[in-house]
Amino acid sequence: MRQRIEREITTFARLGNGGLIIQGSPLSLVHRELIIALAARHKLDIDVLATVLARADEVIE
Repeated sequence: MRQRIEREITTFARLGNGGLIIQGSPLSLVHRELIIALAARHKLDIDVLATVLARADEVIE
């Protein structure tokens, strides 16, 4: 699953002018650090529910 998330976010980022909206689904909660790190790496705007960020705030600068 990790590879698929990386591939999909990387592909999405190449389209340009995009951003991510992350909700509190089980998948996003399990992979929150990866999703947030990939968004930061690809300089994507990200809108994340506070519950998703609760344990990933050290990734965001």
